[in-house]
Amino acid sequence: LTPEGERLLTQYDDFCRELRDYGDRLFAEKFTEAQQLSAALESANRSLEQKVEQRTQALREQQQQRNTFMTNVFHDLRTPLFVLQRFLSRVREQPGCLGEELPVMQGRLEFMRRLVEDMFLMAKLEDRQVIFDTDRVPLAALVQRVAEGGEVQASQKQVSLTWQVRQDCTAWGDEARLEQAVQNLVSNAVYYTRPGGRVTVTLERRQSRGAILVEDTGIGIPPEEQRRIFERYY
Repeated sequence: LTPEGERLLTQYDDFCRELRDYGDRLFAEKFTEAQQLSAALESANRSLEQKVEQRTQALREQQQQRNTFMTNVFHDLRTPLFVLQRFLSRVREQPGCLGEELPVMQGRLEFMRRLVEDMFLMAKLEDRQVIFDTDRVPLAALVQRVAEGGEVQASQKQVSLTWQVRQDCTAWGDEARLEQAVQNLVSNAVYYTRPGGRVTVTLERRQSRGAILVEDTGIGIPPEEQRRIFERYY
């Protein structure tokens, strides 16, 4: 070869070598990128699978809690129905005892009514059908209404129900729903307090907030269960 030919051949060899090196580097980069993408995809799939499993498990638990809740509701309804049936049989046999049995029958009917209303409200809340009507709510008057209304239930069970307004407060909310919430607390406190016990309702101001305290000498809630009291159906 001529000197010029050798120079061109050398340049060609250098070009081929550089091209191979570039191809190797490019392949290595793309291979590494593909590995990274594959690892990221695999991690994303594992994360998605975990989330799906967690959601599935949560749905299973929610369904189990719903079933347990419905079982408890059916049990709670069956007991007063049995009481009413027994009392009606006694009244049928002894019409003169109606005056003695009537208050108990009315109490059982009221218990069933509240239970059905709670179930209906829960269903409406789940379907987002509850509309809140917010306005200024005088809490002292609300507490007084609930406490006075609970006196009948408390006296029938021989439970002392007292209330105290330390400082009057005005809140912003739906008065009917707030009263319903406090009513449920007071009613449950009376229901789970043994005869001779006491229930106390207190309204006080805590900085910029109004606090309604419902305290009782009832059976209470085990500490390990308290963190779950706001779980649905639990």
